[in-house]
Amino acid sequence: MRKATLILLILFCFQTGFSATGNWTTYTNMNTAFQLLSVGNKMYAATSGGIAILDTGNLSYSKMTNAQGLGGITINCLAYDTSGYLWFGSNNGKLSKYNLSNQSWEIYNFVDASGQKMVLNEISVDGDQLWIASNLGVSLFLRDKNEGEIKETYKNFGTLASPVEARAVFLKVGQVWVGTSAGVAFANKNDPNLLDPSHWVSVNQSSGKGLTNHTINSIADWKDTLFLATQSGVFKFNSADTSFSLSGLNGLMVRELKVKSTLFYAATNNGVYQYQDSVWVAVPSLNLTTTDLNSVELDSINNLWVGSDSTGIFKFLGTSWQNLLIPGPLSNVFVDLAFDSQGKVACANDVFGASVLDLNNNWLNIDTLNAQLRSVAVDKQDNIWWGSWGNGVYKLKPIGNLTVYNHTNSPLKPKTNNFVVVASLSIDEDGNIWLANREASDGTVLVTLKAGTDSSWTVFKKSDRLKSNIITYPSPLLAKSGHLWIGYMDQGLDDLNYNFTLSKSDDFVVNYTSSQFNFAGVTAVAVDKTGLAWIGTTSGLYKLDQDGFITGISIAPLGLLVNSIAIDERNNKWIGTSFGLGVLDETENLSQIFTTDNSPLADNYVNQVEINQKTGEVWIGTLNGLSKYESGTVAAQNFSEIRPYPNPLVISGFGEKVTFDKLPFGAKVRIYNLAGELVASLNSGNQWNGTNDKGELVASGVYLFFVFEPNGRHHTGKIAVVRK
Repeated sequence: MRKATLILLILFCFQTGFSATGNWTTYTNMNTAFQLLSVGNKMYAATSGGIAILDTGNLSYSKMTNAQGLGGITINCLAYDTSGYLWFGSNNGKLSKYNLSNQSWEIYNFVDASGQKMVLNEISVDGDQLWIASNLGVSLFLRDKNEGEIKETYKNFGTLASPVEARAVFLKVGQVWVGTSAGVAFANKNDPNLLDPSHWVSVNQSSGKGLTNHTINSIADWKDTLFLATQSGVFKFNSADTSFSLSGLNGLMVRELKVKSTLFYAATNNGVYQYQDSVWVAVPSLNLTTTDLNSVELDSINNLWVGSDSTGIFKFLGTSWQNLLIPGPLSNVFVDLAFDSQGKVACANDVFGASVLDLNNNWLNIDTLNAQLRSVAVDKQDNIWWGSWGNGVYKLKPIGNLTVYNHTNSPLKPKTNNFVVVASLSIDEDGNIWLANREASDGTVLVTLKAGTDSSWTVFKKSDRLKSNIITYPSPLLAKSGHLWIGYMDQGLDDLNYNFTLSKSDDFVVNYTSSQFNFAGVTAVAVDKTGLAWIGTTSGLYKLDQDGFITGISIAPLGLLVNSIAIDERNNKWIGTSFGLGVLDETENLSQIFTTDNSPLADNYVNQVEINQKTGEVWIGTLNGLSKYESGTVAAQNFSEIRPYPNPLVISGFGEKVTFDKLPFGAKVRIYNLAGELVASLNSGNQWNGTNDKGELVASGVYLFFVFEPNGRHHTGKIAVVRK
């Protein structure tokens, strides 16, 4: 065997736990509070972005998201049982149990027979049982049986229409009451045959029982009388003849009723009301900046709290309100992302505006533009550019000045009237800003601003051999290596070779027709470290080689719609789709798939993926939150940083591998035995499966590794192998 010609200086110690990869962080807006719950000195809020927890005394806050173990992002309801468990119901069919004593989680999946995920609307605690209202009915959940299981789901309630959404569930003296989108029903909660609709008593608008609105949002019992909150008013139940009468608040959308001792409150779309002497009296609204309320709660000393539809949580101070906003992004919709030189994350949040996350996890939110922002890029001076659907393009300087460019102060042209669309944008290596002027009325396709200037523009029209100006958004414009890649909805892909100049005289355009992409729209473009172009479309993923040959690449588990492609330091392709996030390795196989079912990914609909090449952080913008994943895929600046993990490699016959962390793309690895004989060669990947070059598993023992790249950088070390 070939002997090693290098001298190996080995420190005889092993690193047993090296990698810090795999950590997730979720960023969401928590200022839509669907339900509040007081437990001790804490106020828990079920929100559109997870759980917000406020200290009712000092008003400090903390958060729970799916990255901490919560089963979902949008949490509709919550409850607390006498055994010390908090329960959270989400809109993705997951019921989360949180043990306050040891901070542990258990997650339960609520799906119907067809696999459809249920939307959990309300939880009512009944000893060691939970009654859970959902879009498919009411489920009886047994907390302690088989560590938690659904006994039955009731979908038919008397004569109410079926299927029907259960919006509220309430327990009253041996009865279970269900508020639905088609009326109210009740039954003996101990009846063994509640699956039979005839075992339920039901009332709706057509029953002639005085209920004039049958969309029931909440149910409460005050002084032994049942009250219903509806889309138009509060109704009081008469048990003698099972009839209802209007209690008040007619015409108001009453979203929640809350009783504590003799206190009775209603949260509505027009403020909060207290029931006093059989009359609903408005609580003073001074400093209550919105009256659109979802929830009302009383804390341990009877302070009044409300949760709003978009403006956070409010605490009543006796005569006025104090607003408690939970810091975070202005929306959970993230359509595009970009980094500045420091690592700040600029976000386009569609109709909600724009936001920027700094290095201290503080958010700058811009929601006053009245614009739909669809794309974002950062130039060489750290100016942030946002492309809009109708308002042109915005530029935010680091000092905070905001400028808008449209048809009045630039060559950008409107689609109609004053409606200027900048569908996508990209910054090239020289710092030039390329703007996609979608559907401009005069045939303009691109408008380019020369780096370092405010008025040196170049215009590219369809007459400049470009195929179309119906450019998709936000990703299909990519400036790289003197080429501008332009993806169209209807005309395939243009490769504009502008030769690093803006003169247009030396430009050359190659068009790849839509027929080469199965007549699909081009939705994403990326160029990898070997010069291959990767094209995402509405019908799948394609690879374009240097000879112009196009190949379809299967990503079948992720569906057909590719929204984004990002390339990491190992030349892996991160593919954002409508069914999750996939990682395509050097063999063009999906080595990893992330979904909300197997990871803390915020949502399966991934709009954009961006990778911070300095840190290896993968940022994922979705329809329901922003996720950060610490991939660990970052190139070592010094080869001494390259380490194998796990070390030792324990081989049990289940495909175990050792990863050479921070191995730069193009670097190679050689494995030697202690006699200096070559055992295995890794010429492309960064993982070794414990086999020699013949494919045979190596024996247990200590081995030497040598990593090197053609320019001469190299590093040596050792790794142990344990065969079981």
